Amino acid sequence: MQTSPRGLRRPGALAYAVAMGVVVVTTATGYWGLSRLDAVARGLQRGDAALAVAAEDLREDVLELRRYEKDVFLNVGEQDLVRQYRAKWDAAFLRLRYDLGRAHSATGDSQEPKLEQVTRWIGEYREAFGQIYEAISNGSIRSTEEANEQMGRFKGSVRSAELTLAETGDEARARAPALDPAVLAQRIGVALGLLGVAILAALLVRSLRAPPAPGGA
Repeated sequence: MQTSPRGLRRPGALAYAVAMGVVVVTTATGYWGLSRLDAVARGLQRGDAALAVAAEDLREDVLELRRYEKDVFLNVGEQDLVRQYRAKWDAAFLRLRYDLGRAHSATGDSQEPKLEQVTRWIGEYREAFGQIYEAISNGSIRSTEEANEQMGRFKGSVRSAELTLAETGDEARARAPALDPAVLAQRIGVALGLLGVAILAALLVRSLRAPPAPGGA
């Protein structure tokens, strides 16, 4: 009993259809993943993701200012060291101003009042530190304890700024587009693409090995 050539072609046609379906799904998944990655990339430049990064950088800037503030106070009476740490404080403040500009550029209307308040608190802290530094330089303040006592009246401002920046960063991070689904989609797309290639390769090998159709009697 001879097998019909049409019957032989049916499994191959089915496998070819499955392979083409895999290619279509792979294309759709890859397109979605790329569009999602594009949204995340735009968010890193402007939007909630950018605001979250800027807020985190601002917190680091404030911590650095506090560290150099303490170095200045610990070296009261050593004018060379006091000037060196003041120069480092000034450099850190320049970075803070830059990062604050980044945050303002990235924020929306709902977050702008918080950043304005942070700006005011940082301004109060800067003014207070400048006054105490001048008092140290001219000899009005002669001990670390006295410097800390004078600064203690203004530490509430910088602490409030730190807390508000942490809250702003957490809120922005929660609203930012997630990267994980896009990465997962890309991985699924790659796996499906490899599967489709394997099926098509198998079909090609099978077609090359198939015996020629018998001629009519």
